[in-house]
Amino acid sequence: MTRNEIREQLSRSLEDQGLIHFTNDDLNDSLQDGYDLIALSSLCVERITSLTFVANRVYYDFATLISNFYSLTAIFNTRTNRWIEIKPYGWLATCGDNWETLHGETQFAAPVGISTIAFHPTIQESAGEFVVLYKAQAPILGDTSQPEFHPEKHSILLDYSFADLMHQNLEYAKANLKFAKFLAELNTVKQFIMLKDQPARRFALLCQYLTTPTSSL
Repeated sequence: MTRNEIREQLSRSLEDQGLIHFTNDDLNDSLQDGYDLIALSSLCVERITSLTFVANRVYYDFATLISNFYSLTAIFNTRTNRWIEIKPYGWLATCGDNWETLHGETQFAAPVGISTIAFHPTIQESAGEFVVLYKAQAPILGDTSQPEFHPEKHSILLDYSFADLMHQNLEYAKANLKFAKFLAELNTVKQFIMLKDQPARRFALLCQYLTTPTSSL
């Protein structure tokens, strides 16, 4: 469903409760809040982009380099045509005390905190790119755009916003019932995303990205 369609259903549900004082902006804001929560909880919004290697750089802040970055899925090194292996940050110490200064084609990456990624080893020239597959923050919904999760589950946005607006109206019992339904449905969305988030899918996304002239998925 588009946001327009979801909002119309939400408006009718509120009118059935005698709540006609909420504006379209109120409804849009609530629907966006719900979408933001769903995207961050289920990791349903996936994106792919490329970044340039910087000579001797060990740490890359993906939150700065990628405006809608939320969490890392995979990295592909186009210089070697190989996936970069994701390791725990503590593992890098096993490469030696001087692991940050070792040079060579990048083979490993390790998350540091929320969005900083350490690369090892590092190249000595600013040349070539690496492709980042990542989970993104929810985009802003427009009237004709659709949430990026299973269409059959779009109705959970109705549950969230109905609960949210009922809570704003101090009708806590009705709000709690709808929010409980929302949480239950959110679990099914998470399960669906986990089932489709497989290595074969990542490879297919990478191939599509690398063979698309404008390369922006």
